Amino acid sequence: MSKAKSPSAKKRQRKGGKLVPALCTVMGTLILLAVIALSAPLTLPRLFGYEIFHVVSGSMEPAISVGSAVYVKAADPLSLEPGEIIVFSEGGIPVTHRVLENHKIAHELETKGDANEIADFAPVPYDAVIGRVTYQIPLLGAAMELLSGAVAKAYLLCLALCGAMLNILGARIREHGREPAAVTEADAAPKEKEKDGRKRKRDRRAGFRRALMALALLVFALSAAGVIFVRQQYRASEQLYESAAERFTAPAPAAAASSPQREEPLKAPDGESAPEAPEEGAENAEDAEDAACAPIRVDFEALRAINPDVIGWICCPDTPINYPVLLGATNNSYLFRGYDRRENVSGSIFADASNSRDLSDRDTILYGHHMGDGSMFASLELWQEQRWFDAHPVMWLLTPEQDYQIVLYSAYTVSAYDEIYTIRRANDPGFEDWLARSTALSAVMSEHEPDPEANYVMLSTCAYVFRDARAVVHGELRPVGRKP
Repeated sequence: MSKAKSPSAKKRQRKGGKLVPALCTVMGTLILLAVIALSAPLTLPRLFGYEIFHVVSGSMEPAISVGSAVYVKAADPLSLEPGEIIVFSEGGIPVTHRVLENHKIAHELETKGDANEIADFAPVPYDAVIGRVTYQIPLLGAAMELLSGAVAKAYLLCLALCGAMLNILGARIREHGREPAAVTEADAAPKEKEKDGRKRKRDRRAGFRRALMALALLVFALSAAGVIFVRQQYRASEQLYESAAERFTAPAPAAAASSPQREEPLKAPDGESAPEAPEEGAENAEDAEDAACAPIRVDFEALRAINPDVIGWICCPDTPINYPVLLGATNNSYLFRGYDRRENVSGSIFADASNSRDLSDRDTILYGHHMGDGSMFASLELWQEQRWFDAHPVMWLLTPEQDYQIVLYSAYTVSAYDEIYTIRRANDPGFEDWLARSTALSAVMSEHEPDPEANYVMLSTCAYVFRDARAVVHGELRPVGRKP
């Protein structure tokens, strides 16, 4: 005969039996609420006809700060009143500005950014109006950009499934921990029948929960495997380019980086000794530029032995940008291949296939992926912040024949189909218009005045502000030093 449990033992058992399922339910519910809080503001409003845009410039500050998300509802342009904030398309780029005047006869609007000193140069035609800004949420635009990638969505799905599984697990534990109620012999027959009915219902519910749990586990496993695979691919790409930097580059001598003197005399192309580097205070600007020194040296001979498609190396100190530059037969050649020609999720930094290998075009376009781990050209969007732009005004593009400073003067977001992506050749009559537009589009201020006689480089990567958006940074190619 078994010994009956004491009331205190039963109480402890019931308490322990309730704590675990309660914790599972609470944790699962909190996780689900967190996922909903992150995703609902970016999905539900679209069901009610709203468009959501990420504000990337400070033209509307302080009313709308950089990084905000604005919710836009379609509106009849005739109904727009002065003082209202609208979003309109300018060359495929969504712009958020305030209405100054509505010229109803001409069917156009006069607009201005609150932070701008003057009104917009060109009026906004009615057919360019996207809608009226109904409300805005600070910082949500930055979250929208972070959650737009496939890896971030996989993380959210994993979190949602974890929350669902914890709730199901809590219900299962709670059901197994229930004690059957005491039944007298007189009520045994009807109670037994009722008990069988409840048991069948419980079995059906339990079967449904088991199937749901199995499905959730399967999707969770697949999502987790996908995340792990992508992270491994990121790590493999990181190791590839870290190894390339170690094998093929070396820091420039400290003496050369800090002063115009060099360890050994440079040779002019004809073999004669080049003129001595100018002393501090030299009046000749070109000689002063020659005195500068790139932060690294590149062994192009060894690099090109692996892949002759390498045309240069781009770097920017104190940023992730430090990669070889390639030029393939097509723009797909190195989209998902590393500099070693092997498949690679991060691809390579590569020049437009239409560009010349010797950078002789008036503008050379360099492409790179916007990777979720911040590698490749993901950091280009940072140059649209004035502090970052001021702190990193120069990049370096080194080639076997010549070192160049990339003196930056413009950064902004643009449509992938914008005419700014047109390759301009030598003596191109449209180049000056291209240069003026690349300057006017900038989201930041630069003290550098672009030289119309110089050649330029345009760095481009994906942006997640609107569909087919691209983050773009422009710089003037300034030859530095001489190579034998």
